[in-house]
Parts: sequence; C-alpha cells; structure tokens
Amino acid sequence: MKKIIFAIFSVVLLIFAGCTDNVTSVNQPSSSNKHILKIIGKDGLNLGLLTSKSKNIIGELGGSIIYTGRNHSENNPISFFAYLTFPKNAFIGRTDFTITMDEQNASVVFTPHMIFNRPLNLDLKFTGLDLSSLDLTKGNVEFYYVDDEGNFTPVANSGIFVNASTGTLGVINAKINHFSRYAFAQ
Repeated sequence: MKKIIFAIFSVVLLIFAGCTDNVTSVNQPSSSNKHILKIIGKDGLNLGLLTSKSKNIIGELGGSIIYTGRNHSENNPISFFAYLTFPKNAFIGRTDFTITMDEQNASVVFTPHMIFNRPLNLDLKFTGLDLSSLDLTKGNVEFYYVDDEGNFTPVANSGIFVNASTGTLGVINAKINHFSRYAFAQ
C-alpha cells in the first residue's frame, strides 16, 4: 500500500509541479555563496515549531518513515511531507531513526549519524511557502547535504520541483547515503 501511495504521490508531483530535465549528480563540496532557503509562509509565518518523528527499522528487512505536518496558521498554512525509504540491507541490525524538520529553514536533519550500505530514497515536499521574493526556478535551487563547516554537496535526485503559485518546493528520490543535515539552497 505504501508503494502505491508513493507512486501516486510521485506521478502527481511530476505532472503538476514539473521537475528538472536531468538527474542531479553528486559533485564535490562547495563553500560558495549558497544559502539555505528560509521557510516563510504567505502570511509571513514559518513552521513555528521544531518537530520530529522516530521509527525503529530493521536493516535486513528495510522499511520506511512517512512524516507529515503543518504549522498553526489558519489562513495560509505551511505543510511538509517526507517519505524516507530504507532498502533491504541498507544497514545491519535494528535502529531508531529520527527525522527532524527545521522550524525556520527548508532543511531536515536525520539521526543517528551513520553511513549506509545502500542509499536511502527521500521524497520531501513543502507547500504554502511564499516563494515570490526568492526568484526560484527549477535551475537555481538544489537539494544539498550541508556539513558542519557549512559546505554544500549536491545530492543525486530524480527531480526538484518548484511551483510559486502553490508555494510548493520539493525533491523526488533524493539518494541519502548517510544521515546528517540536508537542505534546499540557492
């Protein structure tokens, strides 16, 4: 059932939001003038709370975490959707994993920090954002791993989607090789 939901979600996103023409490749870290995008809703509010979700996954079996939420704005809510898939044998043993959404930035932190035997797949979407002042297009925003020194490394993915009219920003099938901080940046 989760695979059907994921497939429907991916098709709808591709149809309505559009995605980049090519798959993003992973490059060397860069400490250029990139900045993580702020989460600002159409009413000027951000998510307003630091939220997280945890789940116990058995590495040999694989699994997934689905995480949704929204802020408390009555008129213009910001919402997020995260779908993280662990393929079979991505790691050994049983571990509690946590996804934490940043309350002010379009970023997410995964814990515990670890490296995987096989990449995980992440679909992440924000809606209700005020993207009008950011001049975002499909070509000038990317999804990155951000290290502790502030270096940005692009993450391989199947597409970034941006829709200014709905305030939607997302990534499809981002390849997560290790747990740390990931973000949308320009």
